Amino acid sequence: MDKDSWGGGIECSILATHYSTEICCIEVKSLQVYKFGEDKGYSKRIMLMYDGIHYDLLAEAAGGNSDESLFVTAFERDDHQALELGVGVVRELQKQGQFTDTSSFSLRCMVCGTGLTGAEAAQAHAKQTGHSNFAENK
Repeated sequence: MDKDSWGGGIECSILATHYSTEICCIEVKSLQVYKFGEDKGYSKRIMLMYDGIHYDLLAEAAGGNSDESLFVTAFERDDHQALELGVGVVRELQKQGQFTDTSSFSLRCMVCGTGLTGAEAAQAHAKQTGHSNFAENK
């Protein structure tokens, strides 16, 4: 997560301020917890997991209920157990390899078929060729 780029830290900081809610982003690859709005004294916290490409909201099934409308997504900011549970969920995803390392993932240009490694190579290829359709090789 790059705090100085769009698509990450800046947006989380803006959203934390807008919603007066601390946002904790837990990165799957490193288990690093990035906190936005933690110095503002907000009473609520939400947790996101970041897999290297996408952010997903972490939620707790209230009473084990699978009805998504009953999921708890905002926690008291001082509920340290909720944060520990969130990190635990993300740790399980890490063990399963459920993250993308954008610096070394394998891509293919879907326009010309060129194989590429990492986001920087894809950006350079796009700049050089004008191609913008890429797929990750699994």
